Order: sequence, then C-alpha cells, then structure tokens
Amino acid sequence: GVSRPPAGAERAGPRLAQRLAAMAAAAAAVIMSNGSGQARGDLFRQHMSPRSLFAAARASSRREKSAGATCAGCVSVSLIAVGIWMLLSALENERAPHIAEFDSTAERWQSEFRERFAAASFRLTATVSPGADGYSAPERVVDMSMMTAPEIRWADSEGGEGIENYSSLRYVAALELPSPWGLNGSDYDAAAIAGLLPNRTLAASLRLSIAAGGNASDGTAGNLTTKAFPLAFDEKEQPLTPASDYKCQTEQHGNWLNKSCHIVKRLASICIQAKQDELGQWRFYAPPGGRPEAYGCDPKRRYSPAEYVVEKCWGHRAQRANCSALRTLHVAVTLRSYADPFIDAAKLTQDKFDFGQSRFHQVISGAGLIIFGALIAIPVLLVGMAAAKRKRRPSTDLEPLSPAASRVGRRGRGSAVNEDRA
Repeated sequence: GVSRPPAGAERAGPRLAQRLAAMAAAAAAVIMSNGSGQARGDLFRQHMSPRSLFAAARASSRREKSAGATCAGCVSVSLIAVGIWMLLSALENERAPHIAEFDSTAERWQSEFRERFAAASFRLTATVSPGADGYSAPERVVDMSMMTAPEIRWADSEGGEGIENYSSLRYVAALELPSPWGLNGSDYDAAAIAGLLPNRTLAASLRLSIAAGGNASDGTAGNLTTKAFPLAFDEKEQPLTPASDYKCQTEQHGNWLNKSCHIVKRLASICIQAKQDELGQWRFYAPPGGRPEAYGCDPKRRYSPAEYVVEKCWGHRAQRANCSALRTLHVAVTLRSYADPFIDAAKLTQDKFDFGQSRFHQVISGAGLIIFGALIAIPVLLVGMAAAKRKRRPSTDLEPLSPAASRVGRRGRGSAVNEDRA
C-alpha cells in the first residue's frame, strides 16, 4: 500500500517542511552512495517514506525542546539560588546597625564637632623638593577656604530612609604648580620615547605644612606637616595580553618602550584628617589599626592621603586627541575633621554611599526570585517527565506501515549482502 503521513502532518508549518526537505536530500545522498541499484531502490523506498521523514523531523524538534528546557532549567536554578542567598543575607542584614552608627556620628557632628571645626582657620604652605630631573617650583602659601556645599550623593537602595541629614564642612585649597614636564604639542612624543620622567623614588616631591589658628590661647592651634609626595613619575605597568604593545597604548594609556608598558602617574589630590587634642592643638588623625602616616580620608585606599591618576596626555598620540598642553599641574588639597560624617559614610558603605536593602525588602525580593524560579521549573519538569516516558516506551516511529514494506527492506538488505559476498 501507499505510505501516508500521520494525521496532522499536512498542518505542519513552513519550518517543519524545511526540515523534511533537508533530511530528504541528506538521506537520498547517503542511500544513493551505497549498495547496488536494486538495494538502493529498496532502501530509498524504505527510508524516504513520508512517515519516516516526519518521524525524523519530530525527533529533531524534540532535541530542540530538550535544549530549551536545559537553558530554562539553568535559569531556574540560578534564580532559586540567588533567592535563597538573599533570604540568608536578610538574617544578618546590616542596614539598621550601620544607619544607627552613621546617625550617631551625624548628631555628634552637628551638636559639637562642626562648630569647633568652623571656629578654626588654616593656612597652607606648599614646598617642592627638586627631583633627579632638576624640576623645582617656588613655595606657595594660600589660605584654605571653608566649603559648606553638600557633597554626598546618596545612591541608597531605600531612598535615604532613616539616614540623618547633616551640614557639610571642610577646608579646601587649589595648588597650581609648573608642569613637571614643561612640554607641549609634538614634543610629547619625543619626551615619552626618551623616557625623560624619573621613577617614583627620584621624582620631585611636594610637602605640605598646614598652620592652624583661632582656637588656642597663644594665637596658634598646631602645625601639621605631611610627608613628601612624588609629583609625577614614570612607572612600569604589568602588560596586558595578547597584543601587549597595542593595549599598552589604548587601554593602559602608556607607551611601549623596550618591551615594557610605561605609564605616567601624577599627583591629583591630597585629603587629610585632623583632630583637636585636649590643649586645642590640631593634629593628624590616623584611624585605629592603621599606619601613623595613614591620615587620609578614603577607606578604600587604606586612608592614604595622596591620590594619583594616570596622565593620559603623556601616553600615545591617539590618547591625546582632546588633551591640552600640560603647562600647569593642579593639586586639590582638602582638610577634614576626623568626626566628619562623610568619612563615616564612606567607611560603612565601602565608598558606595548605599546602605543596602532593608531586611523586609530582602525577604520579599528573595521570596519573589524563588517563586519565579519555581514557575520556570514546572514546564522543565513536565518536558523531562515526557522524555523519560518516551524512553521507557518502545518507539515505532520508523517501523514500516505494512508487512510488504518490511519485505522490501529485508530484500534490499539481502541483495546488498549477496553483492558483498560476490
């Protein structure tokens, strides 16, 4: 009899028709390349029947569904795992104690320390020590200005709920020094290639002396003198691979010299913490457990006072498209009270200025992720159960429709065996 496709084959979409056509062409190529003419004809009639092709197409569709189910299963497991982690984190939620600590600092600042800090005055003296390259600059003396503009830009997950407001106060000064390299235009290339800048140890350095006044009976209130900070220096960076020379110029903003990536770092800012002792004298303040010279303001840099940046204008020509000539070196100096809430907020939030979600919202978010992951897992489980059931049940998709078709297949295989023996 004539083989017919199973019910519903006529309704298969264009995608199924494309699969059938491709499988037919592939099967025909394999069959026609093996055996005798009679065997090829019998195999062609046996394996190219519409039912066989439709069954192969259905098997391909099942494989695609299985791959989709695997991806969905991975997403489901990930969501459930994150949800469980959020629920466990809610048990040790630190938002409330951190906010309580910050609020206590802000209240003490407003009631006591801010007024005391505002009553002081500070004069800054900047002295440059020459380096190996002979760079020097005249001494600078400036009065530090009081700044009261708000500076914290909260990125709090709860919109700042429960966080105490406070009035900011710090003293600032802007130093302008002659450029350590004194170059402009195309001279940068020649200088960079020659490696004119010294290393950190041999570079010219800047030392600050801050004279405080206005609080002590003798008319002075302490003098704070910093260590020497290198102004600008050459430094070898760990090269990035592959294409180290290219990445040195484009990603690290340096110059590739003698198979090494050389960058230039310059002093960008200095921030200092100060505390008034029992005699009214202002002294450096280093947080407990740190080094004596760690009297900076940023816990992320381990309270190092100086901040350095990579000078991109010293790098490869392509990095200087928007650079102006470096005729002046700008250094920003900031003096803060050790009781400044800004420092406490940076420490408690790791410079993120976000105290995180509340315990309630962490529980809600974690439970929502677990429920969503479970909903995604339901169809995945159904697909897996259906696949397991098919494996247990004998497949009849590729069986012929009639005994006559079976005999055709056996006769074709017998003819091929006889030819091989001959």
